[in-house]
Amino acid sequence: KYRDDAEAISNKRYGTIQAFIYAMAFVGGLFADKLFGFRKSIFWGGTLMAIGTFLMAIPGPFSFYLGISILIVGNGFFKPNISTMVGQLYKEGDPRRDAGFSLFYSGINIGALLAGLTIAYIGTSVSWAWGFASAGFCMLAGLALFVFTQKSLGPIGLVPDAEKFNKKVSG
Repeated sequence: KYRDDAEAISNKRYGTIQAFIYAMAFVGGLFADKLFGFRKSIFWGGTLMAIGTFLMAIPGPFSFYLGISILIVGNGFFKPNISTMVGQLYKEGDPRRDAGFSLFYSGINIGALLAGLTIAYIGTSVSWAWGFASAGFCMLAGLALFVFTQKSLGPIGLVPDAEKFNKKVSG
């Protein structure tokens, strides 16, 4: 009986986390489209994801759930906007566009597989704290790579209306 109850609770928690991950992608996309631009959304989303994984490395349920919550918000700003930026790398009708998306999604899925296996291995053989911390360090490395290679993107992903965004509000 206890195992069934614990499994049901775990399944509900997992389902809730997955639901929020997909719902936050809508919110993150809206903010990027109307306010921040894709680059800022990706940067802050990646930063929040790193913070979330570092919080998950701290033992205890409070830091774990706080970390998951921050990671969910970060993913909402990161996931839809990185895909949109890949689409903007190619002009409409460019024959390389499908290949670009295929390469992008292959990289994402291979990275997710390797990250999951690596973190699970570190978590079960060393400690979960080190497993989650390693994910945070890898996220920071990816974020640094994104920041240092932004100049090659030209105007892709900048604030939609920079003049409106930078305008001071008078009061």
